[in-house]
Amino acid sequence: MARKKVLCLVLLTAVTVLGVPAQSNDAVSGELRARGYTVENPRTEGGRPTWDLTHDEGAPFSLSMIGSLTEERAIALEAIRDVVFSLEGLVIRRTRVVFEESRATAVVSPREYVIDGRDYAGYMPAGMQFIYDDALAFDFRMLADNLALRVNGQFLTEEQFVERIVRAIDNPAAYIESSDPQFLARRLEEQQNLLDSARSTNLQQDQAIADLRNTDQEILEMIAETIRLGETLIREEVRRAEDARQELQESFEAALQELERESQQALVELTEQLQAFREGAVALAGRTLFGSLRELDPIAVARVVELRSADPELAADDARDRVNDELPEDAAPLHNRHVQAIYAFFFNDYR
Repeated sequence: MARKKVLCLVLLTAVTVLGVPAQSNDAVSGELRARGYTVENPRTEGGRPTWDLTHDEGAPFSLSMIGSLTEERAIALEAIRDVVFSLEGLVIRRTRVVFEESRATAVVSPREYVIDGRDYAGYMPAGMQFIYDDALAFDFRMLADNLALRVNGQFLTEEQFVERIVRAIDNPAAYIESSDPQFLARRLEEQQNLLDSARSTNLQQDQAIADLRNTDQEILEMIAETIRLGETLIREEVRRAEDARQELQESFEAALQELERESQQALVELTEQLQAFREGAVALAGRTLFGSLRELDPIAVARVVELRSADPELAADDARDRVNDELPEDAAPLHNRHVQAIYAFFFNDYR
Protein backbone atom coordinates (compact mmCIF):
# COMPACT_ATOMS: atom_id res chain seq x y z
CA MET A 1 0.00 0.00 0.00
CA ALA A 2 2.83 2.39 0.92
CA ARG A 3 4.61 1.50 -2.30
CA LYS A 4 1.51 2.42 -4.35
CA LYS A 5 1.30 5.80 -2.60
CA VAL A 6 4.96 6.53 -3.38
CA LEU A 7 4.44 5.52 -7.03
CA CYS A 8 1.39 7.78 -7.34
CA LEU A 9 3.33 10.68 -5.83
CA VAL A 10 6.20 10.15 -8.30
CA LEU A 11 3.82 10.03 -11.26
CA LEU A 12 1.99 13.15 -10.08
CA THR A 13 5.33 15.01 -9.75
CA ALA A 14 6.41 13.89 -13.22
CA VAL A 15 3.15 15.07 -14.77
CA THR A 16 3.50 18.42 -13.00
CA VAL A 17 7.11 18.89 -14.16
CA LEU A 18 6.31 17.81 -17.71
CA GLY A 19 3.35 20.14 -17.91
CA VAL A 20 5.36 23.34 -17.43
CA PRO A 21 7.56 23.18 -20.56
CA ALA A 22 4.68 21.77 -22.59
CA GLN A 23 2.55 24.77 -21.76
CA SER A 24 5.47 27.08 -22.55
CA ASN A 25 6.12 25.40 -25.89
CA ASP A 26 2.43 25.51 -26.74
CA ALA A 27 2.45 29.24 -26.02
CA VAL A 28 5.42 29.77 -28.37
CA SER A 29 3.66 27.71 -31.04
CA GLY A 30 0.67 30.00 -30.68
CA GLU A 31 2.87 33.09 -31.01
CA LEU A 32 4.44 31.68 -34.18
CA ARG A 33 1.05 30.89 -35.72
CA ALA A 34 -0.18 34.39 -34.86
CA ARG A 35 2.70 35.79 -36.95
CA GLY A 36 1.78 33.72 -40.01
CA TYR A 37 3.95 30.62 -39.50
CA THR A 38 2.82 27.05 -40.02
CA VAL A 39 4.16 25.08 -37.03
CA GLU A 40 4.98 21.36 -37.17
CA ASN A 41 6.97 18.68 -35.30
CA PRO A 42 7.65 20.40 -31.91
CA ARG A 43 10.63 18.73 -30.23
CA THR A 44 13.85 19.33 -28.27
CA GLU A 45 17.28 19.48 -29.95
CA GLY A 46 20.47 20.16 -28.04
CA GLY A 47 18.46 21.13 -24.98
CA ARG A 48 16.43 23.76 -26.92
CA PRO A 49 12.77 23.58 -27.92
CA THR A 50 12.62 23.25 -31.72
CA TRP A 51 9.88 23.64 -34.34
CA ASP A 52 9.65 23.08 -38.11
CA LEU A 53 8.17 26.22 -39.71
CA THR A 54 6.99 27.55 -43.06
CA HIS A 55 5.77 31.03 -43.97
CA ASP A 56 4.09 32.74 -46.92
CA GLU A 57 7.07 32.15 -49.20
CA GLY A 58 6.71 28.41 -48.53
CA ALA A 59 10.37 27.70 -47.72
CA PRO A 60 10.60 25.37 -44.68
CA PHE A 61 13.14 25.82 -41.89
CA SER A 62 13.68 24.77 -38.27
CA LEU A 63 13.72 27.18 -35.33
CA SER A 64 15.45 26.46 -31.99
CA MET A 65 15.21 28.82 -29.03
CA ILE A 66 14.60 29.01 -25.32
CA GLY A 67 11.94 31.47 -24.18
CA SER A 68 9.15 33.29 -25.98
CA LEU A 69 9.02 34.85 -29.46
CA THR A 70 9.66 38.48 -28.55
CA GLU A 71 9.22 41.36 -30.96
CA GLU A 72 13.01 41.64 -31.24
CA ARG A 73 13.31 37.97 -32.17
CA ALA A 74 10.44 38.22 -34.64
CA ILE A 75 12.21 41.12 -36.42
CA ALA A 76 15.46 39.11 -36.59
CA LEU A 77 13.63 36.06 -37.96
CA GLU A 78 11.86 38.15 -40.61
CA ALA A 79 15.14 39.83 -41.65
CA ILE A 80 16.81 36.44 -42.17
CA ARG A 81 13.83 35.08 -44.11
CA ASP A 82 13.59 38.15 -46.34
CA VAL A 83 17.24 37.82 -47.39
CA VAL A 84 17.95 34.08 -47.43
CA PHE A 85 14.78 32.91 -49.16
CA SER A 86 15.00 35.64 -51.83
CA LEU A 87 18.60 35.05 -52.98
CA GLU A 88 18.43 34.50 -56.74
CA GLY A 89 19.67 31.09 -57.88
CA LEU A 90 19.71 29.55 -54.38
CA VAL A 91 17.97 26.20 -53.89
CA ILE A 92 18.00 25.29 -50.19
CA ARG A 93 18.35 21.76 -48.85
CA ARG A 94 17.66 22.79 -45.24
CA THR A 95 17.86 25.83 -42.97
CA ARG A 96 18.21 25.98 -39.19
CA VAL A 97 17.80 29.16 -37.11
CA VAL A 98 19.10 29.20 -33.50
CA PHE A 99 18.54 32.06 -31.04
CA GLU A 100 20.98 33.01 -28.27
CA GLU A 101 19.08 35.74 -26.41
CA SER A 102 18.20 38.20 -29.23
CA ARG A 103 21.07 37.11 -31.54
CA ALA A 104 19.97 34.78 -34.33
CA THR A 105 22.28 32.42 -36.25
CA ALA A 106 20.99 30.79 -39.44
CA VAL A 107 22.87 27.85 -41.00
CA VAL A 108 21.79 27.33 -44.62
CA SER A 109 22.72 24.13 -46.50
CA PRO A 110 22.36 24.84 -50.25
CA ARG A 111 21.39 22.17 -52.72
CA GLU A 112 22.63 24.51 -55.46
CA TYR A 113 23.55 28.18 -55.72
CA VAL A 114 23.79 29.27 -59.35
CA ILE A 115 25.40 32.66 -60.09
CA ASP A 116 25.81 33.65 -63.76
CA GLY A 117 25.38 30.03 -64.82
CA ARG A 118 27.90 28.60 -62.33
CA ASP A 119 26.93 26.48 -59.31
CA TYR A 120 28.81 27.58 -56.17
CA ALA A 121 27.18 25.10 -53.74
CA GLY A 122 30.09 22.66 -54.12
CA TYR A 123 32.47 25.27 -52.71
CA MET A 124 30.43 25.47 -49.47
CA PRO A 125 30.87 22.10 -47.68
CA ALA A 126 29.55 23.51 -44.37
CA GLY A 127 26.87 25.69 -45.98
CA MET A 128 26.36 29.41 -45.36
CA GLN A 129 25.92 31.13 -42.01
CA PHE A 130 23.96 34.35 -41.47
CA ILE A 131 23.91 36.27 -38.17
CA TYR A 132 21.38 38.88 -37.09
CA ASP A 133 22.47 41.07 -34.17
CA ASP A 134 20.83 44.48 -34.75
CA ALA A 135 21.85 44.04 -38.43
CA LEU A 136 22.30 41.12 -40.81
CA ALA A 137 25.81 39.78 -41.45
CA PHE A 138 27.29 36.67 -43.07
CA ASP A 139 30.25 34.53 -41.99
CA PHE A 140 31.17 31.14 -43.53
CA ARG A 141 33.97 29.17 -45.20
CA MET A 142 34.44 28.25 -48.86
CA LEU A 143 37.00 25.79 -50.27
CA ALA A 144 38.84 26.44 -53.58
CA ASP A 145 42.25 25.28 -54.86
CA ASN A 146 42.87 23.57 -51.48
CA LEU A 147 42.48 26.95 -49.76
CA ALA A 148 39.97 27.78 -47.02
CA LEU A 149 38.38 31.15 -47.80
CA ARG A 150 36.49 33.05 -45.12
CA VAL A 151 33.59 35.01 -46.64
CA ASN A 152 32.20 37.47 -44.12
CA GLY A 153 30.93 40.98 -43.62
CA GLN A 154 27.82 43.08 -43.18
CA PHE A 155 25.02 42.15 -45.59
CA LEU A 156 24.29 45.38 -47.44
CA THR A 157 22.94 44.24 -50.83
CA GLU A 158 22.62 40.98 -52.71
CA GLU A 159 25.05 42.36 -55.34
CA GLN A 160 27.71 42.98 -52.67
CA PHE A 161 27.16 39.48 -51.21
CA VAL A 162 27.37 37.76 -54.60
CA GLU A 163 30.44 39.79 -55.61
CA ARG A 164 32.28 38.63 -52.47
CA ILE A 165 31.56 34.95 -53.25
CA VAL A 166 32.54 35.22 -56.94
CA ARG A 167 35.73 37.16 -56.16
CA ALA A 168 36.82 34.56 -53.60
CA ILE A 169 36.45 31.65 -56.03
CA ASP A 170 37.84 33.45 -59.11
CA ASN A 171 41.12 34.38 -57.38
CA PRO A 172 41.44 32.64 -53.98
CA ALA A 173 45.04 33.74 -53.29
CA ALA A 174 44.34 37.42 -53.96
CA TYR A 175 41.13 37.22 -51.92
CA ILE A 176 42.95 35.79 -48.88
CA GLU A 177 45.64 38.48 -49.10
CA SER A 178 43.11 41.30 -49.31
CA SER A 179 41.17 39.88 -46.34
CA ASP A 180 44.25 39.31 -44.15
CA PRO A 181 44.43 41.74 -41.17
CA GLN A 182 48.24 41.71 -41.35
CA PHE A 183 48.10 42.71 -45.00
CA LEU A 184 45.71 45.53 -44.13
CA ALA A 185 48.02 46.63 -41.34
CA ARG A 186 50.97 46.82 -43.75
CA ARG A 187 48.91 48.87 -46.19
CA LEU A 188 47.89 51.17 -43.34
CA GLU A 189 51.55 51.67 -42.37
CA GLU A 190 52.49 52.44 -46.00
CA GLN A 191 49.75 55.05 -46.24
CA GLN A 192 50.88 56.58 -42.94
CA ASN A 193 54.46 56.85 -44.26
CA LEU A 194 53.15 58.49 -47.43
CA LEU A 195 51.20 60.96 -45.33
CA ASP A 196 54.25 61.79 -43.19
CA SER A 197 56.35 62.26 -46.31
CA ALA A 198 53.79 64.62 -47.82
CA ARG A 199 53.66 66.67 -44.63
CA SER A 200 57.48 66.84 -44.56
CA THR A 201 57.51 68.06 -48.14
CA ASN A 202 55.00 70.74 -47.27
CA LEU A 203 57.25 71.97 -44.43
CA GLN A 204 60.22 72.08 -46.77
CA GLN A 205 58.25 74.16 -49.25
CA ASP A 206 57.34 76.60 -46.49
CA GLN A 207 61.00 76.94 -45.61
CA ALA A 208 61.88 77.52 -49.26
CA ILE A 209 59.42 80.42 -49.42
CA ALA A 210 61.09 82.05 -46.43
CA ASP A 211 64.57 81.65 -47.99
CA LEU A 212 63.54 83.25 -51.27
CA ARG A 213 61.99 86.42 -49.85
CA ASN A 214 65.19 88.40 -50.55
CA THR A 215 65.46 87.45 -54.25
CA ASP A 216 64.26 89.39 -57.25
CA GLN A 217 60.54 90.15 -56.98
CA GLU A 218 59.63 88.85 -60.45
CA ILE A 219 61.55 85.63 -59.94
CA LEU A 220 60.07 85.37 -56.49
CA GLU A 221 56.52 85.66 -57.86
CA MET A 222 57.19 82.98 -60.48
CA ILE A 223 58.64 80.69 -57.87
CA ALA A 224 55.76 81.48 -55.49
CA GLU A 225 53.22 80.57 -58.19
CA THR A 226 55.02 77.30 -58.83
CA ILE A 227 55.10 76.61 -55.11
CA ARG A 228 51.38 77.37 -54.80
CA LEU A 229 50.67 74.86 -57.54
CA GLY A 230 52.89 72.37 -55.75
CA GLU A 231 51.12 73.03 -52.46
CA THR A 232 47.74 72.39 -54.10
CA LEU A 233 49.00 69.08 -55.43
CA ILE A 234 50.51 68.19 -52.05
CA ARG A 235 47.29 69.02 -50.20
CA GLU A 236 45.33 66.88 -52.64
CA GLU A 237 47.80 64.05 -52.14
CA VAL A 238 47.58 64.49 -48.36
CA ARG A 239 43.78 64.40 -48.56
CA ARG A 240 43.85 61.23 -50.66
CA ALA A 241 46.35 59.67 -48.28
CA GLU A 242 44.14 60.60 -45.29
CA ASP A 243 41.08 59.09 -47.01
CA ALA A 244 42.99 55.92 -47.88
CA ARG A 245 44.35 55.64 -44.34
CA GLN A 246 40.85 56.07 -42.88
CA GLU A 247 39.41 53.46 -45.24
CA LEU A 248 42.15 50.96 -44.37
CA GLN A 249 41.73 51.71 -40.67
CA GLU A 250 38.01 50.93 -40.89
CA SER A 251 38.68 47.74 -42.90
CA PHE A 252 41.27 46.65 -40.37
CA GLU A 253 38.91 47.18 -37.43
CA ALA A 254 36.07 45.41 -39.25
CA ALA A 255 38.34 42.43 -39.98
CA LEU A 256 39.27 42.14 -36.30
CA GLN A 257 35.60 42.25 -35.27
CA GLU A 258 34.65 39.61 -37.80
CA LEU A 259 37.39 37.29 -36.52
CA GLU A 260 35.58 37.18 -33.17
CA ARG A 261 32.50 35.73 -34.83
CA GLU A 262 34.40 32.74 -36.19
CA SER A 263 34.26 30.96 -32.84
CA GLN A 264 30.45 31.19 -32.88
CA GLN A 265 30.26 29.34 -36.19
CA ALA A 266 32.68 26.68 -34.95
CA LEU A 267 30.59 26.24 -31.77
CA VAL A 268 27.36 25.69 -33.76
CA GLU A 269 29.05 23.15 -36.05
CA LEU A 270 30.70 21.24 -33.18
CA THR A 271 27.41 21.14 -31.23
CA GLU A 272 25.59 19.61 -34.20
CA GLN A 273 28.38 17.07 -34.79
CA LEU A 274 28.42 16.09 -31.08
CA GLN A 275 24.63 15.62 -31.08
CA ALA A 276 24.81 13.37 -34.16
CA PHE A 277 27.67 11.35 -32.61
CA ARG A 278 25.82 10.88 -29.34
CA GLU A 279 22.59 9.72 -31.02
CA GLY A 280 24.52 7.31 -33.27
CA ALA A 281 26.49 5.91 -30.33
CA VAL A 282 23.27 5.35 -28.36
CA ALA A 283 21.73 3.48 -31.32
CA LEU A 284 24.83 1.26 -31.68
CA ALA A 285 24.92 0.53 -27.94
CA GLY A 286 21.35 -0.76 -28.11
CA ARG A 287 22.02 -3.52 -30.65
CA THR A 288 20.42 -6.93 -30.10
CA LEU A 289 22.28 -10.13 -29.33
CA PHE A 290 22.53 -10.82 -33.09
CA GLY A 291 23.88 -7.36 -33.93
CA SER A 292 20.78 -5.77 -35.43
CA LEU A 293 19.83 -2.23 -34.42
CA ARG A 294 16.74 -1.66 -32.32
CA GLU A 295 14.40 1.11 -33.36
CA LEU A 296 15.24 4.30 -31.43
CA ASP A 297 12.98 7.35 -31.16
CA PRO A 298 15.01 10.63 -31.02
CA ILE A 299 12.21 12.19 -28.96
CA ALA A 300 12.66 9.46 -26.35
CA VAL A 301 16.42 10.14 -26.26
CA ALA A 302 15.79 13.86 -25.78
CA ARG A 303 13.30 13.08 -22.98
CA VAL A 304 15.86 10.96 -21.09
CA VAL A 305 18.40 13.79 -21.40
CA GLU A 306 15.79 16.24 -20.08
CA LEU A 307 14.91 14.04 -17.06
CA ARG A 308 18.57 13.33 -16.20
CA SER A 309 19.48 17.04 -16.51
CA ALA A 310 16.65 17.97 -14.14
CA ASP A 311 17.55 15.23 -11.61
CA PRO A 312 21.26 14.15 -11.63
CA GLU A 313 20.48 11.44 -9.05
CA LEU A 314 17.80 9.79 -11.23
CA ALA A 315 18.66 6.11 -11.80
CA ALA A 316 18.85 4.83 -15.38
CA ASP A 317 16.12 2.23 -14.75
CA ASP A 318 13.77 4.89 -13.38
CA ALA A 319 14.43 7.15 -16.37
CA ARG A 320 13.73 4.26 -18.76
CA ASP A 321 10.45 3.36 -17.04
CA ARG A 322 9.24 6.98 -16.94
CA VAL A 323 9.98 7.61 -20.63
CA ASN A 324 8.48 4.28 -21.74
CA ASP A 325 5.32 5.07 -19.75
CA GLU A 326 5.01 8.35 -21.69
CA LEU A 327 5.53 6.80 -25.17
CA PRO A 328 2.53 6.04 -27.41
CA GLU A 329 1.47 2.39 -27.54
CA ASP A 330 2.85 1.88 -31.07
CA ALA A 331 6.23 3.52 -30.28
CA ALA A 332 9.38 1.41 -29.84
CA PRO A 333 10.32 1.30 -26.13
CA LEU A 334 13.71 2.26 -24.79
CA HIS A 335 15.96 -0.58 -23.62
CA ASN A 336 18.39 -0.69 -20.72
CA ARG A 337 21.34 -0.39 -23.09
CA HIS A 338 19.86 2.71 -24.69
CA VAL A 339 19.46 4.51 -21.36
CA GLN A 340 22.88 3.40 -20.09
CA ALA A 341 24.46 4.69 -23.32
CA ILE A 342 22.61 8.02 -22.97
CA TYR A 343 23.88 8.42 -19.38
CA ALA A 344 27.43 7.59 -20.52
CA PHE A 345 27.65 9.69 -23.71
CA PHE A 346 25.62 12.71 -22.56
CA PHE A 347 26.59 12.90 -18.85
CA ASN A 348 29.75 10.76 -18.46
CA ASP A 349 27.75 8.64 -15.99
CA TYR A 350 28.74 4.94 -16.09
CA ARG A 351 26.79 3.71 -13.09
